[in-house]
Amino acid sequence: FASAVPVELRRRTGPRDFARAYGKVYTAWGVAGLAAPWLAGLLYDARGDYFAALVIASVLCCASAVAAATLKPGRSHEEWAEAIAAGKRKAAAEEVLTTEGKTSREEAEEG
Repeated sequence: FASAVPVELRRRTGPRDFARAYGKVYTAWGVAGLAAPWLAGLLYDARGDYFAALVIASVLCCASAVAAATLKPGRSHEEWAEAIAAGKRKAAAEEVLTTEGKTSREEAEEG
């Protein structure tokens, strides 16, 4: 499971935003790993058993499964590569237009 998360995360976020998203996911896992045992202990102290903690954990697991099931499929590596290439082509075309506009303006000022 731990090796599938980074792969799927990169598929969904793309190479440019992957590091930020990866940091958020693992920070959330770390916070949950620290908070969950403490909260389960509080519930145990209050109720005398782990039933409430297990019910809460089960509900949260089901909610995350529903959330994951409703996600749209991520882009494949090839689709990301094409999207990045298209963005680069668009930026290059805009740069050429800007450069040509400056050149024409400079020629008009000189002429």
